[in-house]
Amino acid sequence: MPWTERYSWEESVLPLLPGRVRAALQALPSQVKDRLQEIRLRAGRPVEIQYGERRGFLGDGTLHQRSEAETLTVSAQMCQAVFHAVVEHSPYAKEGEIRQGYVTLRGGCRVGFTGQVLLRDEKVCAMPHCTSICFRVLREIPNAAQTALPHVVAPGGRIRHCLVLSPPGLGKTTLLRDLARRLGDMGRRIVVIDERSEIAGCWQGVPTVDVGQTTDVLDGCPKDIGIMMALRSMAPEAIVTDEIGSAADVGALTEAARSGVAILASAHGRCEEDVWARPMLRPLMEWGIFERILLLEDKNGSRTVRSLIPSLDAARRVRTCGGC
Repeated sequence: MPWTERYSWEESVLPLLPGRVRAALQALPSQVKDRLQEIRLRAGRPVEIQYGERRGFLGDGTLHQRSEAETLTVSAQMCQAVFHAVVEHSPYAKEGEIRQGYVTLRGGCRVGFTGQVLLRDEKVCAMPHCTSICFRVLREIPNAAQTALPHVVAPGGRIRHCLVLSPPGLGKTTLLRDLARRLGDMGRRIVVIDERSEIAGCWQGVPTVDVGQTTDVLDGCPKDIGIMMALRSMAPEAIVTDEIGSAADVGALTEAARSGVAILASAHGRCEEDVWARPMLRPLMEWGIFERILLLEDKNGSRTVRSLIPSLDAARRVRTCGGC
């Protein structure tokens, strides 16, 4: 099925890590490596990983639930060396990404970092001392949208405007990615506005994950600009984008919806009341843009999708009691 060159996290991440950390990760059991989601390096502290729902500190091919003598630590110099490897020893060329706090690797893995920053014109322009690095592994989960698709596609085939809602870490981006793939494989014209390179994991503009046969991607483009570009030039049936966050995003999404283009977007929140309570999202609700809210929930370790029809009752509850 692959229609573009794929890179595993081992290929894109391991060459950037200190030798002992790399060897320890390679020695982990396959059931851990196959579920790996995050690798966190912190100067002077143990290396932490997340796999599935579990976290642990890395030893020499072993995992520990708390910091012990056997766990591996990295120095500030190691963090700095990894940072320079991530930005390909040219931080000036990556200044735009550094300003956003992350770099996307080939294969779609996103690398976030913190440390001392330098400002120019009140904007981050460089990070001379990087002391914490987080590698987030992009995971394709085929059929993640299987239960959501009937709520997205109405009888007759029309794509509904839907907002994917959940707290961080429950799979909003994974769900959007699979919705784009399934709709694209159905022959629908889909445009993904991938401002942070998380949905399609593009490398030099080419998706490194399967987003569907008739799906196009605007990579690294601000949502408001990308949405208007897609409306002018690509005649999409639906636009897919992640994490609405600004008034400009809201304006562009509203223009798309009023142009007859379906919107599939996401936002942080635990319930519908959270959407009504957020000033940036409330206008979209008041104008009736979204027909469905797809609420992701974790019930006893199992991820579920609950479809809600936006209700003014939720807005009233926000006014009276402040939320859910």
